[in-house]
This record gives sequence, structure tokens and C-alpha cells, in this order.
Amino acid sequence: EITRAMVALLRAALDAGTASEAGAADGGSAPCDRFAYASESCLPVTPLSRLASALYDTGDGAGHSWLGNLRCTPNNGYSRQKQFDAAHPSVPTDFVWKSDQWVLLTRPAAETVAAADGRMRRVEEQVAGRRGHGRRPSQPRDWPFWRYFDRMTASDEMYIATALAFVTGKGRQDAGGKDDGGVDGSLGAHVVWSFGTGVIGSSLTHADWGSSPRSPETFSTVAELIDMVHAAKERGCLFARKFKGGIIDVESWDRVVNDRRCDKKTAMEIN
Repeated sequence: EITRAMVALLRAALDAGTASEAGAADGGSAPCDRFAYASESCLPVTPLSRLASALYDTGDGAGHSWLGNLRCTPNNGYSRQKQFDAAHPSVPTDFVWKSDQWVLLTRPAAETVAAADGRMRRVEEQVAGRRGHGRRPSQPRDWPFWRYFDRMTASDEMYIATALAFVTGKGRQDAGGKDDGGVDGSLGAHVVWSFGTGVIGSSLTHADWGSSPRSPETFSTVAELIDMVHAAKERGCLFARKFKGGIIDVESWDRVVNDRRCDKKTAMEIN
């Protein structure tokens, strides 16, 4: 259900951005060309002006999509059984990828992801035609692409990267090798092959997983915010999570991210 909601949000944002293009010419709102996934538990860890610069000022005018730790092979038995092996057989394994859940997409990448339904429908029609050769044609599936992930655990970590690679249409085997990219922030040869140069292996959001592989730690104090801001900046992230809502106020957040003399002692007094 989370993956289905992510797809619906992306489509709504694309539609809103397209509708605003005409208004932008008349001084209205500018079109949407960056699409970032975040939740109510995420907080920016950098001043908003620097946040905008990181997302837009790339030097080439095109920008990049932040997919984080890209993997094309499972890193443990759980990932193999519950994610990679749980992909529907109609999705070719060459296009199955895992990324961060919290990603940022440029408009071209978002449009590519949104085109996955149509691409999958054409594939199903071709398969049905081959099965029906010399016989009565079989009926192709007419599913939205997210339904091919409904047997997965945490399919929200699989959908975006897989849809992007699938619609781009370059399987990993075509590039040769099985090396992963993005695990250390770098891009392997077939990561570039599968996604192009518009993708970077940087994580948008930092989380502290502590001792639990199921859910990251939750924070609520300004002192913890200071630690998370430092940790996120070391990784080059722009957001951090998970923070309880309604506890850290805007003034405290502003003092921390703008380095306005908010050390841990001051933070303890605030809390």
C-alpha cells in the first residue's frame, strides 16, 4: 500500500507541475521539476537556501536523481527471499534494483517512472501474443506496475529504481558483470548503463538504525537533533529522520541548522 501511495503521489505531483507551466509564464507558480519523497518525521539538516542549491545548482542545468544505495543483488537472505526473489516473474530480473526508500527524482526521471504502467502493458501484450501463436490468443494482464510488487516486503525500496531501469530498457546483462554500484556512493559501470548519468548514488535522507534492522531510531530532543544534523552532513544527506512531530520547534531547528550557537548544553536547557 505504501508503494501504491508513492506512485499516486508522484503522478499527482507530475500533473500539478504540468498544469503550473502555463501559470509560470504569467507570473504564477513555477513548474515542478524535483520530486522528493519525505514523511512527517523528516527534518532538513541544512538551511533551506543551501538545500535548494544542492538540488538545483549542478552546473549542467539538468540536475541529478538521488537514489542512494543502489543494489542489483541481495546483501542477505532476507533481501533475497522477501525482495529480489519476490518480484513477479513478468518483471525481467535484469531490471530489478533496490534503492533508498527516500529518493529524489528529476522531472525526466519521474516521467520515466510514471511510464512503467504503459511499458509493462506492452510487454504483457507481446507475451500474450506469443503464447497464443497458432491458437486462440491469451488475455494479457492489465495491471498497474505496482501490482507486480505486491508479494514483496518493503517494495517501496524496490519500485522506483526497478521502474526507472525497466522503462529505460537497458538490462544489466547487456553491460556485463554483476558489480553493484552506489553502495559506497560511487556508481558501478552497469549502474550508469541501466540508469544513465542523471543518477547519483547519494542518499537524500539519513536515519540511525541503531540495533534494529526493522525500524530506525526515533528522536525528540534538540540535543539529538544536533547529533543527527552532524551525522547527516557527514554523509552528504539533506534530511534526517525519525523525529516525533510537534516537539522540536522551528526556532530551535533554525538555531541548529544555521549554527547559531546551539550547543548541547544550550539544547538541554531548551528541552
